Amino acid sequence: MLQDYLSSAHTALLLCRAHADRFELTSEEASDAAHRISLSIAELEDLQQDIGKQPVYG
Repeated sequence: MLQDYLSSAHTALLLCRAHADRFELTSEEASDAAHRISLSIAELEDLQQDIGKQPVYG
């Protein structure tokens, strides 16, 4: 299930990157987007740490 969630998140990121040159953002929108990206990175780092703390099976 985790792999499915990560795959979906990765697909969304790739779509954003693929169309990044088409976004016409105001400075406020760009700042908001940068903030949201920073929050997402922090969540991914937390997830990485949480996964690293779990026992490995198999």
